[in-house]
Amino acid sequence: MVGMKTGAPQLDRDVTVEEKRAHRLERQRARRAADPEGERERQRAWRQANPEKEAAQGKRHRERHKEKIAARMAAWREKNLNRLLAYSREYEATHKEARGAYHREHAEAYAALARRYYAEDRGRRRVRRRALYVKNLEEMRKQGREKVQRLRRQHPEWGTNARARRRLRMAAGFVPLRKGEWQAIQNSYLGLCVYCGKRPARLTPDHVVPLGSGGTHVGSNLAPACLPCNMSKGKKSLLLWIAQTTRIGGGR
Repeated sequence: MVGMKTGAPQLDRDVTVEEKRAHRLERQRARRAADPEGERERQRAWRQANPEKEAAQGKRHRERHKEKIAARMAAWREKNLNRLLAYSREYEATHKEARGAYHREHAEAYAALARRYYAEDRGRRRVRRRALYVKNLEEMRKQGREKVQRLRRQHPEWGTNARARRRLRMAAGFVPLRKGEWQAIQNSYLGLCVYCGKRPARLTPDHVVPLGSGGTHVGSNLAPACLPCNMSKGKKSLLLWIAQTTRIGGGR
């Protein structure tokens, strides 16, 4: 027929869009197999000559395959977590000034983005962080210790102020424990953490009603807890802490 291209199978006019797309991809694969270098050069030239069309095609592709792309990226991040962490630390160390300047220049936009993200993704973010922490427990603990040590060196006054505030809180309701009372409390729980039921090398005294909430430092308000549980509970009330840990990951 006049005006019809030759050299490739022709499609009828009533074919669907998906069939046309499949036919186009088949032709691209055939050209790539026959002349891979020439096909790459042809596509590179087309992208340079048609940046707007390329952007539109990329947008349509991402919208059509949003779930597949998200799953593939999540699987890649999980498989290459240590590589990502190492790259992030290296990038932050080598681009500290540039990143700081960029963040200061776009401070309002970053703040708005953070508020929207935390409002929309709070529950899922907690689940992800909990799963990430459990999966990389040793690495996370190491990073936490390094961060605490670095902050203590940079701000030595923080520790002094925190100890002073704690002494003031304890002064109002401080009752010295009798000799052997703390050991008796630990024995009454068979040397186990009252919260997770594990037997750590060392138990720490936890104020069931936090000092900041009106609790007192007396034997009846002390419970033996492993250090992770004690630090996780912090100054939260017992019911609030249990509800949060249950919602995040089923508790300890």
